Amino acid sequence: MERLIASDPAVVGPEMLRRLRRGTVLGILRTEQWDESAEAPLVDFMNRPTTSGADRRSVIEVLLHRCGEKYVPTAVEFVRAAPSSDDMLKRLSLFNIGNRFFTYSQANQGAILDLGFSILENVGAPGDRSGYFVACRLGYFLKIHNGFKPSTQSPKYRTENGLNLNDRFFADTVQNALAWRKEHPAITDDPRRADDD
Repeated sequence: MERLIASDPAVVGPEMLRRLRRGTVLGILRTEQWDESAEAPLVDFMNRPTTSGADRRSVIEVLLHRCGEKYVPTAVEFVRAAPSSDDMLKRLSLFNIGNRFFTYSQANQGAILDLGFSILENVGAPGDRSGYFVACRLGYFLKIHNGFKPSTQSPKYRTENGLNLNDRFFADTVQNALAWRKEHPAITDDPRRADDD
């Protein structure tokens, strides 16, 4: 595809071509090819002031995928620093780590849980479904049956035609997660916060 685009410079300018190449390289490093010698240049690229937020996010995703939990604090810091108006995709990669979460240290698990619940506390209006995925992932990490989701069979969670789930289902999933956190604050507190007191 890159060769096709490069063959007609009028289709895509040089900056777009650089972005495509960068995205392709980062994608390959994440999913196919990896060498430990790639870590230092990626960290250098990530820390450059000229690196865009999207590229920084992509590098963090590669580092999370390839370097164990070493870059969890960097990822948490990146998400916390993101403006709340930024799309949720920036946050989801940290929560899309699957079973690797269970291999992380207690401090890194706590940091991820704390971040997830703080995201849920800032979810927008009742029709906003952006917190649903985060709430479900938190439920998975905490090994909570159905991940905070209410029963999909309940009529109150069905649209008028009964075929789809309504906004209340997604909002209640988030509210269930937040209610659980209120009942279990010690489990989800980031241990590093104690150092700030």
